[in-house]
Amino acid sequence: MKGDMKKTILAVVLVAAAVGVVAYQILGTASPVKHATKTAIAAPTPAPLQPAAAAQMRGPQGQPAEPQLSPYESLLEKVAERDLAYRKPGFRNPMSPLVAETCATNKAAEEAAKLSSAGYHVKGIIWNEDAPLALINDQVVGIGERLDDGALITEIHSNSVKFTKRGNKYVLVLREE
Repeated sequence: MKGDMKKTILAVVLVAAAVGVVAYQILGTASPVKHATKTAIAAPTPAPLQPAAAAQMRGPQGQPAEPQLSPYESLLEKVAERDLAYRKPGFRNPMSPLVAETCATNKAAEEAAKLSSAGYHVKGIIWNEDAPLALINDQVVGIGERLDDGALITEIHSNSVKFTKRGNKYVLVLREE
């Protein structure tokens, strides 16, 4: 208990010292209060400007003189803002797919679309390596089984079903809606 209290006190002292070092580094050697007090004491009170002095503060042709900029402000004026527009030749668009979709037509896919419109609909696939099942037109079929109209199921994949009908091979794709 006593050792924990000593560690706590030591930690508080170290934190206070660290805060003091950081404050010293930020503020420097001169305290702003002392500096402001010395400046206020040393500077005479400003008198109202005489017309000649006011004319000197104005630039040529009676225009007001430009105020003096601090080094920081003059540096900021030199910085030019540029629009960082997306440049297609140099960079990949992060919102585009990594693999482009192919536009090539497939005869089997066209036939599958015809078959889908003709009444073949894959409503679901129960997928496993050994005995996958497909739900086609409310009929559960496996590989090697036939649909009611005589189509033979040849392959079932995780997202498609291949079958033959009258010697033609067809592919039905599962579309999740």
